[in-house]
Amino acid sequence: MMPERLLTIREVGAYLGIPVPTLYQWRYVGKGPKAAKLGRHLRYRRADVEAWLDDQLVVSGTGGADR
Repeated sequence: MMPERLLTIREVGAYLGIPVPTLYQWRYVGKGPKAAKLGRHLRYRRADVEAWLDDQLVVSGTGGADR
């Protein structure tokens, strides 16, 4: 069985609809999906991106101000 292919920052940006510079900024301040730094490259596991996305969901009526 082959290990899952890691996503590039451009692929994550395209998937989330987020500009790549925003993803770099989020990483700098400790926000955004978990990423692995491999040499000078960032790579993302799809499961980590999905888990981060799930954490961003706000149920209607809860306000979401404390996130």
